[in-house]
Amino acid sequence: MKKLSISITVILVLATILSACGNSRRQTEAVATAIAQTVEAFNNQTPQITYVVVTPENTTAPLSTATPLPTNTVPPTSTSIPAATASPRPCNAVAFVSENPLDGASYAPSATFTKSWRFKNTGTCTWNPNYKVVYASGSTITGADTKKLTNYVAPGETTDIVYTFKAPSKAGTYQTVFHLLDDKGNFIAQFWVNFKVKSTSPTSTATPAFAVTNVTFSSSDASITDTCPQTFDYSAAITTNAAGSVTYHFVFSNGATTTPKTLAFSGAGTKTVSGIWEINASGSYWVKLYIDEPNHQLFGTLNLSLTCTPAFAVTGVTLSADPETYTGDCSAPIAFDYQADIAANGAGTVTYLITFSDGTSVGTDSLPFSSAGTQSVTGTWGIDTPEDGTY
Repeated sequence: MKKLSISITVILVLATILSACGNSRRQTEAVATAIAQTVEAFNNQTPQITYVVVTPENTTAPLSTATPLPTNTVPPTSTSIPAATASPRPCNAVAFVSENPLDGASYAPSATFTKSWRFKNTGTCTWNPNYKVVYASGSTITGADTKKLTNYVAPGETTDIVYTFKAPSKAGTYQTVFHLLDDKGNFIAQFWVNFKVKSTSPTSTATPAFAVTNVTFSSSDASITDTCPQTFDYSAAITTNAAGSVTYHFVFSNGATTTPKTLAFSGAGTKTVSGIWEINASGSYWVKLYIDEPNHQLFGTLNLSLTCTPAFAVTGVTLSADPETYTGDCSAPIAFDYQADIAANGAGTVTYLITFSDGTSVGTDSLPFSSAGTQSVTGTWGIDTPEDGTY
């Protein structure tokens, strides 16, 4: 009597591509020697202190290079600027571009006002958000606190430093001096705010300059959990204090920006601008609005959150048979009952085909899923001419 041993086996083969690259030992030793010689030569040099000269590009309000200015003094009408040093350029260097409003503006006692300065990075190092502005000397006014940069500024790029101050209650001329420092606390530049506070008489009240006074963000859905990509909508309600034109652009956490646009106001009020942003990866994101004119100020933030879920897929298949192994009389066909447990990660339809080791197969069929879970398909495989072996 023949003995027939039959079993169904599922094998998962994973292919891994390995890559490697090697370096010559001789090249490595040569590089190490060169580095050591360079470090030794550098350590033998006498340390030098580099003084950075701030050269204004706009002479409307030059940067001061003198000693800190005293309280209640008017800025000098001229500044002596040393000749520019020869190349190479220093790591940290800056040029003044513009300011808004200009020095000498008048405010009512205890009035709140915004002052912005635009600077250009003329050095070779990129400024990071650990660069900061600190109070140096002069009038101590409300709002003159330490402020870090809000973004990275590469060489050749400009950035705006914006402060909101509260004028003193006493009439007079005030000046507050600030220092721009790098992320190690080294001095880069000096600049100031100079303004007047008029008396409390009715005729001294100044009409506020046109400005954006507030920006409010919104989104129909700022937190999404779904398959990716997903599109977020965002809106910014811009409020002004008078009639005028506002130039703005959106800034995104991935470094992208929109093209500047202009929004006209016929009077004080609020107008809304909006857009959409398609995101294709899980994470936290933000949107801000930069007011180019008149404020030179960054407003924000709208925070967005995306959690990507996988697209519909089969996540696992488990096969079994009854019996899995048969030993006995092989003179008649042998029937095996098989079952495939199919797991999916969501709602959808699975199309499957069952194949056997003898080259036969069961026709393509579909299995619908209403949600994530596991479903089973079953069948019977009859071996008509059994032989000793494994199937």
